[in-house]
Amino acid sequence: LNLNKKIAISVSETDDFQNGLSIKHLQDIVIEIVRFLLLSNNQIIFGGDIKYSLGINFAELIFNLALKYSNKKPAVINPLPRKVYSKIDDSLKAKYIDIIKFQEVSDDLSKMREYMSNIENARIIIGGKLSGYQGKYPGILEEVYYSLKAKKPLYIIGSFGGVAQKIVEFLRTGIEIKEWRDFNIYETIKTYHLNNGLNKEENEILFYSKDVDEILKTIMIGLKKINRK
Repeated sequence: LNLNKKIAISVSETDDFQNGLSIKHLQDIVIEIVRFLLLSNNQIIFGGDIKYSLGINFAELIFNLALKYSNKKPAVINPLPRKVYSKIDDSLKAKYIDIIKFQEVSDDLSKMREYMSNIENARIIIGGKLSGYQGKYPGILEEVYYSLKAKKPLYIIGSFGGVAQKIVEFLRTGIEIKEWRDFNIYETIKTYHLNNGLNKEENEILFYSKDVDEILKTIMIGLKKINRK
């Protein structure tokens, strides 16, 4: 499979796992998604900080998978606020030379997320902090907002809690989180839809499945459909 797309990934740990799932399951499915994307010749866009130390460092995880599984140069585009980019030292740049493109963007995180939505071909979201995030709204919520506004395909994996699960809950029941209403996220979801090449039943697999193979197969169906457009 040779998709050759720029696929953004939105992921962060969450503390509202259900149905026996844990942070280990979240890490495992991210590994499988990233490996699948790299082996199908995609470039990954991820805005995480390689020096993050408060939980799972998904940037380091994704970068090391890129070293192992991709021949693309670069395999990962890593947009960063200036204040974070300035802390990327020469040893890290040397370790990931040609594979990771550390990219200095605005210190305004909203502008950085909007920039990512403009260069991506599609976005996959999973998990997402519901507390302890920087800014007024969760970062992954903003990434969803800008991707939808840019009319980019959005794949929501909902079984691993967090922002992704709350968006699925809204799509299923119409229940809104009061603190998110003034962000206009709900109107944006209703206006722009997911635009991801999947029908209702296929999207519901992503919303509710815990089976990694089933999730990967469904994402592949959607990406192949949008690839033909």
